[in-house]
Amino acid sequence: MILCRVVINADAPYIKMVSKQFDSCHGTLLRYVEFLCSAVTPATSHALLIPSLDDLVHQCHLDPEVSLFLYVCVCYVGLI
Repeated sequence: MILCRVVINADAPYIKMVSKQFDSCHGTLLRYVEFLCSAVTPATSHALLIPSLDDLVHQCHLDPEVSLFLYVCVCYVGLI
């Protein structure tokens, strides 16, 4: 497990704004994935909406963690 610690000793009021924006985007991502996993029927249709992991990372330029999170439902469908 990789732990990352960032310490900023600066008078930078924009950091709070950036962190709020990050939290908002993260919440939207969670709701979007929850929507895809529950609302798209049949469940196999979800796999058609999400590109491959390689495409998500290299063509869509998403972080690997975000790509894996989006791909969770596709993997789950493959198990059932």
